[in-house]
Amino acid sequence: MRINIAASGYRGVFTALFVFFIVLLSFPLSAADSKTVKKGTIKFSGPFQSQRIDRSVSYYEDKTGNLTFRQLLELSETKDPFRPLTKKTLNFGFTGSAYWIYFKYACAPVKNIRETKKLLLEVGYPLIDDVQYYIKDGSTVVKKEAGTVVAYNDRETPYRNAVVQIPSEPGRTHEVYLRIKTEGSMNIPLIVWESRAFVQSAMNEQYVFGLYFGLLLVMALLNLFIFITIRSRDYLVYVLYILSAAVFQLSLNGLTGVYFPKESIWAHMMSTPMSGSVLAIFMNTFGRLFLQSRKNAPYLNKAVLGMVVLFICNIPAAWFLEYRIAVQIVSFLSIAGSIILLFTAVKSFMTGYRPARLYLVAWIGIISGFIILPMKNFGLLPHNLFTDYSILMGSAFEIILMSLALADRMRIMQREKESVQREAFERQKETAESFSRFVPKEFLRYLDRENIAEIKLGDQSIREMTVLFSDIRSFTKISERMSPKENIDFLNSYLQKIAPIIRSNNGFIDKYIGDAIMALFPESVDDAINAAIQMHRALRELNDCYRLCGETDINIGVGIHTGTLVLGTIGEENRMDTTVISDAVNTASRLEGLNKKLNTKILLSMESFDKAADRDKYPHRMIGLVRIRGKANPIRVVEILQEAIA
Repeated sequence: MRINIAASGYRGVFTALFVFFIVLLSFPLSAADSKTVKKGTIKFSGPFQSQRIDRSVSYYEDKTGNLTFRQLLELSETKDPFRPLTKKTLNFGFTGSAYWIYFKYACAPVKNIRETKKLLLEVGYPLIDDVQYYIKDGSTVVKKEAGTVVAYNDRETPYRNAVVQIPSEPGRTHEVYLRIKTEGSMNIPLIVWESRAFVQSAMNEQYVFGLYFGLLLVMALLNLFIFITIRSRDYLVYVLYILSAAVFQLSLNGLTGVYFPKESIWAHMMSTPMSGSVLAIFMNTFGRLFLQSRKNAPYLNKAVLGMVVLFICNIPAAWFLEYRIAVQIVSFLSIAGSIILLFTAVKSFMTGYRPARLYLVAWIGIISGFIILPMKNFGLLPHNLFTDYSILMGSAFEIILMSLALADRMRIMQREKESVQREAFERQKETAESFSRFVPKEFLRYLDRENIAEIKLGDQSIREMTVLFSDIRSFTKISERMSPKENIDFLNSYLQKIAPIIRSNNGFIDKYIGDAIMALFPESVDDAINAAIQMHRALRELNDCYRLCGETDINIGVGIHTGTLVLGTIGEENRMDTTVISDAVNTASRLEGLNKKLNTKILLSMESFDKAADRDKYPHRMIGLVRIRGKANPIRVVEILQEAIA
């Protein structure tokens, strides 16, 4: 009953996660969907909500990091130090330089003062340390500060990103200088907002974050309940993974300073590499347990363990290293660890470990996020909705599928007894199929038996059938040049080509006699004749292969005769065998041997040929009366000519 309740809970979580994706794709979380303006003076006119201005700004790299605003203005008097942006976004990766950003903007005149809009300038990346705004209006300069160095309650706009108000007087042109210095990734998406649109976007964003972190909390509690119930450490590690993912997302999105008190700004800055390392530790540990990599991928298991050790060592190292170095180490290790986990999942799947299927699909989402985010931090990918929220979307995707995987595991446990019974039945079925390789199913059917276990000594059945014998010419001489193993391999290669032809023509093989085949055709003589013709055609293809390998050609003879057969079992209680007893068997065997003397390929008795549906279909000639050993009277013999084989 507990399992049914948990499964219902999973369905509820699945529905909520589906709603989460719809909300995420519907709300304008940033200005990623707003229009991007071209270079030159930026003009704000008419109704608008937000504008990306990255492509309209110019920048200057201060490699010393010590240039002041006054010094920048003095430098501008002799030459213009600013360079136009040649990339799609303001993303310079990890750097020790300070960057100055410059742009001009103007608000269009309005007829009514009430139409004047309140404008906000946002740096749309929460992990920027120090942002200094210099807003120049003629000779007047207004300085503002933002970024993580400013406590949340002391910011001009209490928000996770750096947001300040800029002048919006109609008909006037303003110049804006930004000095940006950070120990993390120099990612500077610039957005100008109309204040009401910004408030609405921030509210929508809070709804999405609330839904996302609420789902993580529900999943953590649900899996904690399962852990308490079944005491499996996999669930405990998964709970710790979910909680560490929540802390990492709070840090990555600049929310730790909003919701949690902090002793120092430095401790808040260190939270990203610290929480990232903890998350990676539990991610790799859970991967090892779920994939059973020690058994399914032993070499990759050592690599995953090595990554866990490296992330553990990075936690204390992050307290002593510069923030920029600590973040770069976590980024590099995250990419490497994600790739190793992906290969481990693939290897486990290839070994036949069934749960690896869901794991592989589920973790492609989260692993993609762990690769995309560092690549964006290094400036290899642009800043947009997808790259900014890659881990958030990937982890939500992972939660959906891993929840289904856990529910599937519970259903498997519930049906464990049925599975054992089913496996026992399958083993019995496989055993019967294995015996059928030695005793044909058709033989059992003619004895009116369902399986080989029902056969008894003395079982028998009388039927009229056509017997086909085939034999390799001069096989003794051929085998003398081969070792015993080569003999077996040679015969198997030959039989694998010939035997399926008999089955495809409604016949079945009664026994192999060295290089000879004895087959029975219960339905018609035409089946046996067609099989004989096709066997010679297949032999021609085999000889082509043998010649390429430097071997000599082989030839076979085929004899066919129809008569009444007795199919039965002979022997004694502890050792019995199936057999066919009939004069027709001896006749077919003698006809096969006659091919060598007459230099023919296919011979059959006239008694059999008369029963063919259409004798003219087969090119043939009459051999005449032939006396064969074991028969008191001669029999009439017919040859199927070479034209039928060609």
